[in-house]
Amino acid sequence: MTAYTNLIEKESMYQAPKQLAPQGNILLIENDLFLSNSLKSFLSRKGFEVEQTRHQADLNEVITSAQADMVLLDIGFVSLEQLSIIKEIRETFTGLLIVLTSRDSEAEQVKAFNLGADDYLVKPISINILTARITSLFRRQQDRVDYNEASDISLAEILLQPKSQKCFVSGKAVKLTGFEFNLLKLLMQHEGRILTRDAIYTQLLGRAYNGVERTVDVRMSQLREKLALEGLKQVQIETIWGQGYMLTKLN
Repeated sequence: MTAYTNLIEKESMYQAPKQLAPQGNILLIENDLFLSNSLKSFLSRKGFEVEQTRHQADLNEVITSAQADMVLLDIGFVSLEQLSIIKEIRETFTGLLIVLTSRDSEAEQVKAFNLGADDYLVKPISINILTARITSLFRRQQDRVDYNEASDISLAEILLQPKSQKCFVSGKAVKLTGFEFNLLKLLMQHEGRILTRDAIYTQLLGRAYNGVERTVDVRMSQLREKLALEGLKQVQIETIWGQGYMLTKLN
């Protein structure tokens, strides 16, 4: 058991009462089972939903199925070259990504951010500071996509309730990730108009589209599939070749 693991264990013993309202869904990628369990226990008490996994060959499949809003990735002592795992994750994941590492290298930090990390934290780090950074990222994301919008949004058989982050199709609840919800909301707010990939990346992710990533395409496909499974018939999401997407109401 490492000194950092001991630190996390001690800090996790002194926790605030569990918050009932979920703060966000986190996928924790950590090979140290004891540390993983300690982090999950603490973050769960702070109101986060936490799913655990280890580094593995089919990591992107695990991330996709987890439907997480954030990935918390512990990469330990990996080298500059091994940071490519961040790029691999970004090929299919558009949510928040925090990298935990034991290496305090400026070059590695720069590369991690360039590959798509939202934050880069060096261990040992207080679990309270880690939680504060997680909460801050979620809050900034919420501010960017205007989570506080008061009025519901409806179109045909779709109803969105932004305050509660709930989606209904013909009165039936549809389970969407935070990104999928905001993607659908953005499409509905621009009904009948083309949304370019540049616009989607800027408004939902706060960064420019690099012309290569397919993360939004993957999430769009998942969104379509979920809506179709719930019987959506009066609305379609069209792919506008070479431009982006457009949501239209069918006659």
